[in-house]
Amino acid sequence: MQAFVVMFVCFGMLAVAIINGGGVSEIMSELNQIDPKLMNLTAGFSWLTLVAYLVGFFFFGLGFSISQPQILVRLLAGRSPQEVKEAKWVYFGYAYSTWIAMVLFGIACRVLMPNISDPEQALPLYATQQFNPFLVGIVLAGVFSVIASTADSQLLVCSSAIARDISPALHRRMSRKYGVKYEQFMTLVVGILAVIAAISISSTVFSLVLFASGAVASSLGPAMLIILLKRRTHYLALNSMMLAGLSTAILWRVLG
Repeated sequence: MQAFVVMFVCFGMLAVAIINGGGVSEIMSELNQIDPKLMNLTAGFSWLTLVAYLVGFFFFGLGFSISQPQILVRLLAGRSPQEVKEAKWVYFGYAYSTWIAMVLFGIACRVLMPNISDPEQALPLYATQQFNPFLVGIVLAGVFSVIASTADSQLLVCSSAIARDISPALHRRMSRKYGVKYEQFMTLVVGILAVIAAISISSTVFSLVLFASGAVASSLGPAMLIILLKRRTHYLALNSMMLAGLSTAILWRVLG
């Protein structure tokens, strides 16, 4: 149901934006008047720069995919290779169609809302301008459903990884002594740390997502690739690898 709501919001908002903008050709004409580079494939840069950008964007996509353990776990839990292939195409079809729709909506908002102070608020602000409260509620439900589903999935995956995988021996001892309360406590700790980080870090949502995705990908990515390649290794080596990747991502962010 959440997927249908999100798709309805993405495609519906894009359709309304195109209609209000006078059609695709009119929006493209307005974009060209705002900045000709917006309609230029290379945006005024050389083809070599464009290729470098696309290569970097490719690796960003790889890192972003690896940084979603709540999705990778479902793929790894497939009952058969055929089921995993089908699930992969369902995910790609849903994810990329909604992403493309929202990118096009953002481009249209350059014409429809040229003076908006916070571009990240374009979707809810445009909805409040165009729809009645009922439809605005559906739009906001789609936005917050994506946020909530990702947040709680990441919370459970991270707390489970900390409780179970950092030290399996410690997990066995604590589970025998405290039962499920041990993992519940770790979930609470991770949740509190996430709230503190979200409140204390002053940045845009896009910047935070880039940093969070990079941190998770750099820590889990190498370990995940080793497991997928069926290479034998010790859990201490995997933990060291994850710590090194996470530390590198944090230093990269701190040092600018």
